[in-house]
Amino acid sequence: MPGDITKLAVRGFQIIFAAVVTGLSIDLAKGHHWGGLPVTLGYVSFVGCISLLAGFAGVAAVFVSSLQGHIEMLMDGFIMLLNLAGGVLVAVKLKGVECKDGDDQPNGLNILTNDLINGGKHGDDCYWCSFDHDPKLPSKLISRCKMNQADDAFMFLTVVVLLVSLTLTFLRMKKGY
Repeated sequence: MPGDITKLAVRGFQIIFAAVVTGLSIDLAKGHHWGGLPVTLGYVSFVGCISLLAGFAGVAAVFVSSLQGHIEMLMDGFIMLLNLAGGVLVAVKLKGVECKDGDDQPNGLNILTNDLINGGKHGDDCYWCSFDHDPKLPSKLISRCKMNQADDAFMFLTVVVLLVSLTLTFLRMKKGY
């Protein structure tokens, strides 16, 4: 059925986006060395993993009629809200940081003091700042900043994909099959 192919394509995008979110957030968590892991990174890792599992459950729903309909819509709605909350949380925590290297001191200070980017803190010193003689320091911080922004973008893309899935499921239920 053409509708099934569309649903599989939507689920494929959901799985890809969730895998990206999971990989980026786990990599960011592994790069956090000092102090406790920010709750945001743990939450985003959870959202990526649960979205991945829901994507596979959505693929199964194409073939198992008992998972279609209301159950599928509830699952998609719940996962969509988790991704939306995660995307907003990361956007708020990034505080408008621009991921660029340059002479913009306020932006540089925001990058150095941002818990999602700096790898943890001991007092006023951040983990990645302790390598002040390392020429790769700015690129490492910029890289972590871009990873956070990509994580955020892919969570919002997952929300869009899940909106499409909810719409397709609703239209299918409305037609009665």
